[in-house]
Amino acid sequence: MLREKLFDEGQLYAKLEAAVQTENLPETRKALPYMKKCHAGQYRDPVRGSANCVPYYAHPVLMACQAYAMGIRDDTILATALLHDVCEDCGVRPEELPFSKEVQTAVGLLTKQKDVFHAMGKEKALVPYFAGIRTNPAAMFVKCLDRCNNLTTIAGSFPVPKMIRYIGETEQYILPLLDILQDRAPELRHAAFLLQYQMLGLVETQKALLGL
Repeated sequence: MLREKLFDEGQLYAKLEAAVQTENLPETRKALPYMKKCHAGQYRDPVRGSANCVPYYAHPVLMACQAYAMGIRDDTILATALLHDVCEDCGVRPEELPFSKEVQTAVGLLTKQKDVFHAMGKEKALVPYFAGIRTNPAAMFVKCLDRCNNLTTIAGSFPVPKMIRYIGETEQYILPLLDILQDRAPELRHAAFLLQYQMLGLVETQKALLGL
């Protein structure tokens, strides 16, 4: 169902694959099949009350499609969007990714080091994690794109306490990245504004429904 899956992942994959064939985006073209292979057998959190499982690769493909629809043609950003969870979820180290140094760096910054988060605790570990992301425009943009995508589904898959924590984290760490992007990366200013508009709308709507 459309409400459960948002979009058909096969159609999204085919649409993006066809689109990037006409562009000078070698990293993105290579990232599509690589990402799909890495995430094979993985699934997104199901919508409450549904038995349907959405293949995990639908998430990065949707992110890349959204960026492309915003006019993003930066090969590093699109490839990073596709690969952003590969290291964290598939046991691949950033330096092992068969992609450019720029992609490896951006994906590495987005990858949460589980041992660090375990040792420090999530709240403390988020501070250096986001400090690293703020050093890299591609990582900042993809992190915001990731959060925007996740905000569209949390009402159906997160329990209320987790939703509240997620919204708080979005306001504290994610939304400020968009202000930084609009100031430091003029080429991403319009796309960052669109993400800001969408995320603020999602956050404020969810807060109102939760009585926050």
